[in-house]
Amino acid sequence: MQRLKTNTKLLSLTLCSIFLLSCNEEEIATPEKITSVTIKNLSDLLVEYTFKRPANVISINDSIISTQLNAPVKTIRARVGDTVKKGAALIELDCSDERNRLQQAAAQVASSEASAQLSQSNYESGQKLRKQDAISEQEMNRLESEYARSNANQLNAKAAYTLSKNNVNKCTIRAPFNAIVMERNATVGQLAAPGTPMVRLIDSDNLEVSGYLASNEANIIAQSTAIYFQQGDKKFPLRIRALTPAVDSIRRTQEVRLTFKDEKPIAGSSGELIWQHPLPALPTEYLSQRNNRLGVLFADNIANNKAKVAFTAIEDAREGQPAIIKLGSTLNSQTPILIDGRFGVTIEQDVQIVQPTNN
Repeated sequence: MQRLKTNTKLLSLTLCSIFLLSCNEEEIATPEKITSVTIKNLSDLLVEYTFKRPANVISINDSIISTQLNAPVKTIRARVGDTVKKGAALIELDCSDERNRLQQAAAQVASSEASAQLSQSNYESGQKLRKQDAISEQEMNRLESEYARSNANQLNAKAAYTLSKNNVNKCTIRAPFNAIVMERNATVGQLAAPGTPMVRLIDSDNLEVSGYLASNEANIIAQSTAIYFQQGDKKFPLRIRALTPAVDSIRRTQEVRLTFKDEKPIAGSSGELIWQHPLPALPTEYLSQRNNRLGVLFADNIANNKAKVAFTAIEDAREGQPAIIKLGSTLNSQTPILIDGRFGVTIEQDVQIVQPTNN
């Protein structure tokens, strides 16, 4: 009986010990650990958004120079690759026939001038005699008609002379602008007819850059103030001349034409059209996605190095591309953007702000 009482007491003590231990464990349970994050001001993360697209340097004038006369080719001065100045002789035609025609025209001018002078003298004398009633009115009309006809013949002779002189000038084919000779189609001795291609020239001064851009890029470059054509390590400043106000139905792009501000590369060069967005951009590594929208996570209501997680979506942000930032009331230069530790947090979650670890 005494043993039964002893066992009962031992059981009671054991149960009390278990209960007390259970109570102590509940009292000393540690609170849930708060997530630590690092932050940086938005201004420290923004970068310039640079666009690069392929482009070509083209010449405004790419001309095939042809003859305007029927004449054999006498001399060819231009060779492929030559750089020629405006007015430089490219090809000489054998124009002995045209020069003979010019001499004939000059003789006709001299003859018509002599006839005009004689008829003028007769007409003036006739006017005096008519006042004295020395000649009839019919004779006076004849002298007046002869004077008018001789003047007309003189004008006709002078026009023929001018045409012949112009044809002689066409015997020398000259460069219409500062150019580079790209092709030579003529050969010495060839009988050229009007319209026969002789040489192909491209203008070495009037150069433009041509590029094809998506519509959103065309809108951006129109607002940019720093635009360049880059060839190798060299940059050439540009200004926009025209932005085609239509989308190409095949390429789905718009063509932009730009002119050089100062130095120019050679015609036909290929390179890159480079420009910067007028607004700053946030690199892709700082973007986060919440509620199926891209934006940034930032620390809100900061107090004693603690804060709540907030999120704001960025308009037109695209995955894999820097996001254009329009600073305003929601995002400003001092907005504390979450950096380390942001991937597992949720909106409105409490976080602890710590200093970043220097690796």
